[in-house]
Amino acid sequence: MLEKQQNTEPEIKGKSKRLASALKTLKKIASSRLPVVIVGESGVGKEKAAKLVHYFSKRSDKVFEVRSCANLTKEQIESDLFGHVRGAFTGAVKDRKGAFELAHGGTLFLDEIGELPLELQSRLLRTVQEGEIFPMGATTSKKVDVRLVSATNRNLADMVSNGEFREDLYYRLKGCKVELPPLRERGRDALLLARHFIKQGKTVGEISENSHLARDTTELLLSYDWPGNIRELKNVIETAAQLSGRTIRSDDIRPLLEFSIETSTVQGVPAREKIVELLKKTSSASTGELEHELKIPRTTLHRLLNALISENRIERFGKARTCRYRLSRGQSKKQYPNSSPTKQCLSEPESLKKQSLSPRQYRCLDHLKKNGRITRKEYVGIALVSEKTANRDLKEMIKKGLLKSEGKKGRSSGYILVQDTESHDASS
Repeated sequence: MLEKQQNTEPEIKGKSKRLASALKTLKKIASSRLPVVIVGESGVGKEKAAKLVHYFSKRSDKVFEVRSCANLTKEQIESDLFGHVRGAFTGAVKDRKGAFELAHGGTLFLDEIGELPLELQSRLLRTVQEGEIFPMGATTSKKVDVRLVSATNRNLADMVSNGEFREDLYYRLKGCKVELPPLRERGRDALLLARHFIKQGKTVGEISENSHLARDTTELLLSYDWPGNIRELKNVIETAAQLSGRTIRSDDIRPLLEFSIETSTVQGVPAREKIVELLKKTSSASTGELEHELKIPRTTLHRLLNALISENRIERFGKARTCRYRLSRGQSKKQYPNSSPTKQCLSEPESLKKQSLSPRQYRCLDHLKKNGRITRKEYVGIALVSEKTANRDLKEMIKKGLLKSEGKKGRSSGYILVQDTESHDASS
């Protein structure tokens, strides 16, 4: 893909210190000839960062060529990068310039460099060292002058140790290595980007002029760990805007995110089961210990723990700031499914079964029986719903005579079981 120089600096939105530090480094080394390796998870904006290097380089008035090393055969990548001459292989009916030749005088961005086959890594090394290429089927080389910027979401050092990536090429490419932080580690940038995508959608006419984020979306956008990073956030916001029409609420966004709790894995094992397995080996564990052992982002870990608590598979004990987790004492007696519990998952009195409660409301009652009190914020975490839905559920349970509120109003206001809840059977 050939791109002409843009007149404006590539726009990379964000105010986090880690992002600012990475961008500052990229701008500093842009004017040199050093190869650059941009490291980061899928969807963090590595291609935009590469464009930033090109924009601030002395080659900014030349071409910016982009190639991906993923999902192509060895022959396709070889032809795409180095070109071929007529008759080099079946179907090669005319000469074709490769990416290096097309990018002569400019910048070549090689995405997913970790996917480059070993057989082609030696050819790339020669090109980087000598500044020349051999098109497929050619008998003579061609000189090229290209600034190489590559990117990967893999650990190249580990690949070198495992014999999957050439050590000499690794050190040649990483003249400067810059890591872009994942969205979950960028503070309030998710909220800033969400608003930017809405504004962007309005400009091109894909989102209604009246669309805006409701206040209740702030906590959800900032607490979700965004495994797909900026790419996922953009898709979620655009989809939610189309479905909601005008005001985008957390209830519009949440259904697009809930899959991550069920599909989170650790070393190929469902994260829920990995947490239970770890707690079986230890008497208890803190959030920090679990995060360190399982390498799960803290926001995701908290949702997984709350889900397991709601299923009565584990329990929380101790003070709020120093709380720990252990297997539920009643786990062997109550078999809860790994997915969302049904209304029959709790052994409730017949009078409660007649109340037509939702599964999440039954989980709330189960939490109350074990802990004696629940706040609206705790309900949001246990039921995996928005604050608006939590408030509606709790009011409904108060109206049915199951709960009563205590303390000040607000997110931290508490709810307790009505004292005579257990005596309803006797009176009915």
